[in-house]
Amino acid sequence: MVGRPLPSSRDEDMYRVNLATHPDLDSIQPWLGARTYHFHERCWQLALRVLGPRIKEEPDLGLFLLSLRRGGRLHRIIAARFEEAAPLMLEYREWFRAVRKRQGRSLRQLRKSPQDYRSYVCSMVQLVHGRARLPDLPAAVVYGEDDPWNNIDVRDLIDEAVRRRQQQQRESASRREGGGRCRQRRSTSPSPTMLVRMPMDLQMLVVDHLHEPRDILALGLAFRWRLPETYWRARFPKHLVFEYAALHAVELDWEYLCLGAEKLIATQKLWRREWVLGCLEEVRLAFEELWGQRGQHRDGDGDYIM
Repeated sequence: MVGRPLPSSRDEDMYRVNLATHPDLDSIQPWLGARTYHFHERCWQLALRVLGPRIKEEPDLGLFLLSLRRGGRLHRIIAARFEEAAPLMLEYREWFRAVRKRQGRSLRQLRKSPQDYRSYVCSMVQLVHGRARLPDLPAAVVYGEDDPWNNIDVRDLIDEAVRRRQQQQRESASRREGGGRCRQRRSTSPSPTMLVRMPMDLQMLVVDHLHEPRDILALGLAFRWRLPETYWRARFPKHLVFEYAALHAVELDWEYLCLGAEKLIATQKLWRREWVLGCLEEVRLAFEELWGQRGQHRDGDGDYIM
């Protein structure tokens, strides 16, 4: 429900499947010996990003599923209102069946396309949200269509940052070639840098206290401050714009990219991603807690008690 499959795997490898097999599978009943858990690829990548590689150390992922139930914000919201929401879901069950029948697709077929299934489930959540007044569901989650893994605004921002750096490099090369023939006249007016001469570390401290991109740009224009690339790399919101990991060797305008990312956050362009990562962080805390107590949550057959 969170994301879409990669374009190259839309018709095949639709789900990330983790299969745990019993060492003596042939001698026991199949429904007791093997279990599979279906995850959309990008949902799984988001979970791995927040929970870390330890999640793969649990062979049947039972502890992870238990963490989803105990640490999931959305699960708690729906569970808290289940008595109020359940009659509505039953009331409109036939209506949703009619919708699927009109589309000529069963619920199982809808699940094969994360995008279609998400739209279907969002319509259900929207109905319950409007009638049952479920709390703490941001509008971007209920009504939005943004993909938290593959955000178009972030991609466009990165592309523009790369284009700007290439343009800067071309202009710099052009100035070097024509430097001997064309000299700019020096201005006799006092330069702002003569009025405000701050060490670089103090400039960084000042900019650290500014949170509006337009204020930072105005300050740099007024005082002609030019902070180094290392500052913008350190300031970049890596926790939310995780595309940073793939940009370490890319030539781009880091000041533009950093301020643009902060603007996306300020204008709520990344609401869905922020909300999903927040939910997964709660799951991570529950997972870490249960990991140290994992022996206490199994029944006599070794299964996790949900």
